[in-house]
Amino acid sequence: MRTVLVTGAASGIGAAISERLIRSGNRVIGVDIDTAGLGRADATYGDDFVGFRCDVTDEAAISGVFDRVGHLDEDISGLVNAAGIGGEFGDVTRTTPDQWRRTLDVNLTGAFLISRAAVPLMRRSGGGSIVHVSSQLGMVGAVGSPAYSASKGGLIALGRSMAIDHAPDRIRVNIICPGPMDTPMFHASSGPDNLHALVTEKIPWGRIGQPSEVAALVEFLMQDDAEFITGAVIPIDGGWTA
Repeated sequence: MRTVLVTGAASGIGAAISERLIRSGNRVIGVDIDTAGLGRADATYGDDFVGFRCDVTDEAAISGVFDRVGHLDEDISGLVNAAGIGGEFGDVTRTTPDQWRRTLDVNLTGAFLISRAAVPLMRRSGGGSIVHVSSQLGMVGAVGSPAYSASKGGLIALGRSMAIDHAPDRIRVNIICPGPMDTPMFHASSGPDNLHALVTEKIPWGRIGQPSEVAALVEFLMQDDAEFITGAVIPIDGGWTA
């Protein structure tokens, strides 16, 4: 049994990843700011899920979580950085500095801080697999989302650098780039007209994706069969970036 730490574990893509990993025999340490969502996961999965409320931008809170993880005597062999927020505020003249900072703090700096704390534990366990959940908008531009695109593009660059740095530690680092997914965050920012336009103009496959499809990819990247895959940037977007 592997122990995998998943951020953003209480809802959306992070929740689907947690479920898939648990169903395939792993234990998940879930991190999120959504206490109620973590409680539901605790009730559903029992001993296979341990939830910690934590803001991934808060260094002290992250240190507290990893101190508690250490007391569990767990060897962390996997990390999934799925915590994130949207950031469609308009072009750079309409995006405020506070909006810019908050988006990069959660989507990019949060992944850096969690990785910084997790890598020593993964070294101790002999290596493992890290997956950063970026976005297709980290690979291509879009109207009105400079902060979000910059944060997700930065996450791709972070993952590639980490893959090189930590190959000697036998830690693989890959970046997945989901397109529009059937999640609460996506639907909160997309009305019916926008959804129709995306499906007809951007997604050759003709539909948005399901979080379970992202989870299946992450599960594979956690397995030994994926040992020779590191530093990869993998879109899962129905052909958007093609």
